[in-house]
Order: sequence, then C-alpha cells, then structure tokens
Amino acid sequence: MRTSQFLIGAASSGSGKTTFTLGLLRALKNRGLKVQPFKCGPDYLDTKHHAAAAGQTSYNLDTFMASATHVQEVYARHSRTADICITEGVMGLFDGYDNMAGSSAELAGLLHLPVILVVNARSTAYTVAAILYGFKHFRPDIQIAGAVFNFVGSESHYTYLQQACRDAGVEALGYLPKCKGIEIPSRHLGLNIDSEFCFDEFADRIACQVEQTVDIDRLLDICSCATAPSSCLPGKTNSHASDMRIAIACDEAFNFIYPENLRVLEQKGKLTFFSPLYDSELPISDLVYLPGGYPEFYLSRLTENRTMRQSILNYCQNGGHLFAECGGMMYLGEYITRRTFLSDVRFFTARSNDGKYEIKTRISQNFSERAGIPGPRIPLLPHNPGPKPPAIHCPGNECQRNGSRYAGLSFRACHCQLYSLLLGRSSPVLYLINTHR
Repeated sequence: MRTSQFLIGAASSGSGKTTFTLGLLRALKNRGLKVQPFKCGPDYLDTKHHAAAAGQTSYNLDTFMASATHVQEVYARHSRTADICITEGVMGLFDGYDNMAGSSAELAGLLHLPVILVVNARSTAYTVAAILYGFKHFRPDIQIAGAVFNFVGSESHYTYLQQACRDAGVEALGYLPKCKGIEIPSRHLGLNIDSEFCFDEFADRIACQVEQTVDIDRLLDICSCATAPSSCLPGKTNSHASDMRIAIACDEAFNFIYPENLRVLEQKGKLTFFSPLYDSELPISDLVYLPGGYPEFYLSRLTENRTMRQSILNYCQNGGHLFAECGGMMYLGEYITRRTFLSDVRFFTARSNDGKYEIKTRISQNFSERAGIPGPRIPLLPHNPGPKPPAIHCPGNECQRNGSRYAGLSFRACHCQLYSLLLGRSSPVLYLINTHR
C-alpha cells in the first residue's frame, strides 16, 4: 500500500505551519482518509489541535527528550495503518537546541520524510527564490519536496511566487491568502484553545481554503512512498501490568499529558483519571500524577474544592507517592498569585519557611508588576505545619538526554525520578518542575 508521509516546515515561527497543517488535516479527513498527525518537539497544544482537526490522536516526536530509536518506534507504531502521515515541524526548519540538533530537519532526516515548506510571502515576491534555493542546497540530504505560500495578496502575487519557485528548482504547490478568518489567535504557552473558540468551524474554514488554493493531490503524489519511511519496527511492550494503582489528574485545568507516557504507565499499573475541579477526593492510589495545564485560569474553582485539596494533602502526609509537573506543581503550593494582565509564568521557586512549603510564581516583563498593581493570593493546599516532604534528586546527569531509556517516558530531565517511583524506591512525595524551551 502506498502512503503519503511528509513534514511541514518553515523558515521561522509565525509563517503559518499550524494553520496550513490544521487545514490540510481537516481537508483530508473530510475526504474520508485516515490521516495520522505528529508534532516535532514537546508542544502540548498543537497536538490537541491536530487531534481535533484529524479525528486521530497526535503524537510528539522529540529527539531532545528521547533517543532516535524511541522516536522511530513511536512513528512506526502509529503510522502503520494510516493513509497519510503529517508531521508538523517546530520553529524554523533547522532550529534546534544546539544548531540543528533537535530540529525539524533532524527529525525529517531521521524518518526520511520529505519537507513541505510553508513560506511567509507577506511583502515579498521574487526574493523567495533565494530563500528556497538556500533551503534546497543548505543540506541536500533534507529533501525539500515543495512549497506552500502564506499571506499571499492576490493571484498575480502568487504568479510571481511561482516563477521564483521555478527558478529555485522547488515545486510550488499552492498558497493561503491574507485572511483574518483563518488566523489562529495566540496566548502564552501556545495557540488558543479556549472553550468559546469554535474550533470545528475554524478548521472547516481553513480546509475549504486549502482545497481551493493548494494542489493537495499533487502534494500527496510527490510525497508518496511504497513503505513506511522508518524501517524500525515498534518495540515489544510488557502487557502484564502490575497491581499498582495510578491516579492521573485530567480536566480543563490539568491536561498537558503525553500519550506515550500514558502508554508506559499502563504497563506499570491500572490508570484512573480524576478531576481536581469536580471530584471531592482522590481515588485510592499508589501513585498520583498531577500534569501541567492552566490551573491559573481556574483558581477560584480549585480553591473552592477544599475536600480534594485536603485529600491530596492527607495522601502526601501519609507517605503517598506523588509526581507533579508545571501546573500540577503550582497546584501543590500554599498559594498562587495571579496578577492582572498576566502574560507569562517564567519559572517557579520552592523553599521552606518556618515549616511551610511554598511555591510562588515569579513574573517577568509583566505590565501589572511594573505598574505595581497587586494581585490576589489564592490559597490552594491547606497549610501544612509539618516538615517539608523530601524530594528525589536525579542521579547525576544520566537523565538529561535520552528519555526512552527510562521506561520510555517523555518527561524532560526528570523521567528517572518517576522511573524510581515505579520501581518502588523510597520517597513519600516527589515535587518536580517541568521546564519548557
């Protein structure tokens, strides 16, 4: 069976990768095809958009957090039954954590994926020939299969862009016009996923535009292959789970969860999902996982659910194992301060003060902070007069790179800590800050 598989890249962020990806995913879904989305890097929000547009779970492929073999296994496992596989890149095509390392280009090379380049054509025309020529020849081993232009002003504008493609030796596959109706509103940590945002209507609107001005059939044809690009077969997994009971927070406030982590946890025990917003207490658990999310947007409701907060505190005080990251880490604090016009939570600090364990947010370049506007303090976990629970520390630097070595988890730099809990090493509570790029 022939399939079409490719990576959507760009020269920089803001070029329109996500807009084009979502429109293409929905257009192909509307054609009755099974399209499997992937995302280069650790992004949580783009994968949510992918899933909504394609009707299929989207998976992260990150050569920074995981080994090359693990990335190949994940891709092979989820691409086997798909008609089309689309991987959305991150930032500029060659932008990685160390030159090209960890970049979309590295991923395309690893999985032998041709690249469809989304080019921002705003206020430019024939100059894109030099850009395309550079992308094509900078790394000849990375195949630039074609280009799609964004922010195109008119049909005549696209005609100039087509000529630039011909002279650069890159096929022009179509364009998206300048149109506010197909631009995605943004907010901190990613693109908007507010409940009031009608995503289905938005995705159908982009899909309609993609069908009109992009040659989808030609794109699929030049990116088709007889077999899956990765020859690496999915690794064997242990289907015999232990009797460990693992409770995972999952609701509007806490939902930044990698599917591959759930897959590994399922091999370690029975998963139960609960809601810090709606449930009154923790389920009976041997391990509690509080993932990231947006707790700062649900502070009143989280505060009002006193029975759940007390249940978590009792669990921790009685020696329960707990793993928290990012927003889940914030939820464990004595209080969260939210300031007016909050733009970005930069990092968190934890300290012991007179027997208290506190987590405070430090806000950088924040209008209200510069203006001296005080924000409300929202109490979360009840005051704990006891000593600060101990934490597990990473054993040296061995957890800084290849996450797949540690039970296949994707938690950056700290998967060995969760791994130690799964192996039963002693530590009543684990507090973790998950860093973002």
